[in-house]
Amino acid sequence: MRIAQSTVDFLGSDVMLEWYVLLPLMVLCHIIADFHLQGIMGDMKQKSFWKPYGEQYQNDWKPVMVLHGIEWAIIVSIPCLLASWLDVSWWFIAAVIATGLTHAYIDNLKANNFQINLVEDQALHILQIVLLLVAYGVM
Repeated sequence: MRIAQSTVDFLGSDVMLEWYVLLPLMVLCHIIADFHLQGIMGDMKQKSFWKPYGEQYQNDWKPVMVLHGIEWAIIVSIPCLLASWLDVSWWFIAAVIATGLTHAYIDNLKANNFQINLVEDQALHILQIVLLLVAYGVM
């Protein structure tokens, strides 16, 4: 079995999208989603952002963290979604959701618990991308 291979009809000819084409595109999507698109969400997913607003807002960072994780997973999966013309299995959709929740957990380790640094955070995110490619390849 080949991992992350997709045939796309492009201008009447079949084009193979191998993992070595999808991986750099997914990493580019990661850079866009994790660095450029966060905006205020980058601050709002930190516990310290909510402290000045009082006790009733102390857990508001959690849905923001999950939202960012799911958003990141969807954006990172765009190359696979386009390569398959949006024809993906329930397995891949489940993998995207699991990847998003895992992304939120990893970001919490860095942003709130201070248990990992930026390099470790990014290495884990690249590993997530590779695992998402594996999930895409077994469709």
